[in-house]
Amino acid sequence: MSILEAIAARRSIFDFQPTAVPRQRIERALQAAVWAPNHKLTEPWRFIVVGPEGKRRLSEVYARLKQEAVPVEITPEALSEIGRKAVDKLMGKPAVMAVTCAASGDPLRDREDYAATCCAIQNIMLAAWEDGIGMQWSTSGLIEDAEALAVLGVDAERERVVGLLYAGFAERVPASTRKPAAELTTWLA
Repeated sequence: MSILEAIAARRSIFDFQPTAVPRQRIERALQAAVWAPNHKLTEPWRFIVVGPEGKRRLSEVYARLKQEAVPVEITPEALSEIGRKAVDKLMGKPAVMAVTCAASGDPLRDREDYAATCCAIQNIMLAAWEDGIGMQWSTSGLIEDAEALAVLGVDAERERVVGLLYAGFAERVPASTRKPAAELTTWLA
């Protein structure tokens, strides 16, 4: 698969087969990440591969966040069901990774490093796709919740979570379309 084919074919995957993702495939995708462009070679990223216990703990935090987001009074049973579905959703992700970006305190460098980390995530997703692994890049409330950060071992003073990557073999690949670049391009003289 060429890089252009991978870019055009890659999709966000939300439904995964229950099969575990082999460690070497995750390692290959993460190795692709470190080749992302980054200003002054700051290499601001860090990758956290979450194990089964960490995933269980994150799923409990996710359940709490989903329950707290309910805008109206509901029965305790309905609230419990929301929590159960949230746990099941996260536990159904075969692999979970967090990608963080170092915080320097310099606004310009932080912006450049955040952009570089986003490029690293794109590299991960494309390398994984080429290797038969689908991913979803999530920026849910988990990326800023203090309890979730503690589970991940993230010090919010030193780094921020740019996203959680859920990975696995796709149960289904959704269709997608994009506007042609020509519709979004202005050529200046």
